[in-house]
Amino acid sequence: MFSRFTALVAEVVGFGPQQIRPEDFTTHWRAITDSIATSDAGGSVSETDIPHHLGAMAELLCEEDSQKDSRDHGTMGLCLEFMLRHRILDTLYIPCKNDYPSGIRQEVLMFLIHMLGRMEQPLLPHVSVHQPVQKLIQLCGLHPQSPLALMEIQFLRTICLKVHDDTRLADFLLVDLPVKRSPLSPPSPSVSSVSPNNASQSSTSSPPVPTKTVYLVAEALQRLVNHNDSMVAMKAYECLLSCVSLRHEGVARVLASSQLPVLLASKLQYHFQLIPLSCSHTSIVGCNTGWG
Repeated sequence: MFSRFTALVAEVVGFGPQQIRPEDFTTHWRAITDSIATSDAGGSVSETDIPHHLGAMAELLCEEDSQKDSRDHGTMGLCLEFMLRHRILDTLYIPCKNDYPSGIRQEVLMFLIHMLGRMEQPLLPHVSVHQPVQKLIQLCGLHPQSPLALMEIQFLRTICLKVHDDTRLADFLLVDLPVKRSPLSPPSPSVSSVSPNNASQSSTSSPPVPTKTVYLVAEALQRLVNHNDSMVAMKAYECLLSCVSLRHEGVARVLASSQLPVLLASKLQYHFQLIPLSCSHTSIVGCNTGWG
């Protein structure tokens, strides 16, 4: 009781935490949308105020989250409510997809790293968070020598840490993706090759597209293990080990049927072959090494 009273007095006299103003959050967001809309073709995000406004929004969200009372568990602040209601992450994904203006994907990844890493409020269960996050994960590692690889691995590592703390969040990263058809696979039968009895049905319905369930984080990490930057590759392997150690039945089943076991086994074999024959087993046991 006394601590609450002293905290109230400190806030009144100006020594306590400042009150979060939701209008500041909306002002920063409007400035970002205006900057994106007026960006010149070929322009860089560093020539705009987008990094400043994204950083300010992340700070407001984290500060709002830290000021929540323990009795407010399950509720959300006004800034977070605005972000979810207006689907801000969905809007940010659109310029991120083509990295226009140049460099905005890095700034958005930094925004998510700060927000997901520092906020205690579970965010991934919200559809307006996990859907754009899923799309951003699928962009990671698509270009093997991308200068964004280090930022991408930090983004994926942040998600791995969150899921490791609460394995239920993995449910929002298990998705069904269409299976890419092999060039050697036979084409789908044309309408002319279908029997007359099924012609009308074939003309109105197309064959179902085959899909497979994947754990998005592991898929992205497997694309990054071959990066030229040894730091990126090492962190990708470390995050993959975190994925493997998850106590989640769905993730375990998906990873077991993927190429990940082969990848890890080949990496272990590679390291094993590097061990000198003259090396004692006691030296190996006491060796402190990593996946790099």
